[in-house]
Amino acid sequence: MVDKIRNHVRSGADKSRTRLDAFLRTHDLRFAQVAREAGCSRQHLLRLRNGIAEPTRPLMVAITRACQKLTKRRVRMADLFVLEENRR
Repeated sequence: MVDKIRNHVRSGADKSRTRLDAFLRTHDLRFAQVAREAGCSRQHLLRLRNGIAEPTRPLMVAITRACQKLTKRRVRMADLFVLEENRR
C-alpha cells in the first residue's frame, strides 16, 4: 500500500478523500463517465479518487480534459490534484 498519498486531503466536515473526489461530488459527475472520457478503467479512476493510487502526468491531463468536456467549464489540473514539483 502507499504510505503517503500526495493528493490526499482531509477536513473534518468534508467527506471527500481527494481533490478529484471533491470535484466529482461537487459537479455531480459519475466516475464511470469520467473514466470513459479519460480513457482509463473505472477501477483505476476509483483508486485515484480514493487516494489509493497516484496518477501519471498524462493521465492527469486526460482526466482534466474529460472533466472540462463533461462540465463544459474550464478545469485546472490543480482543481483535481495536488501538484508537487520534483526538487533535487
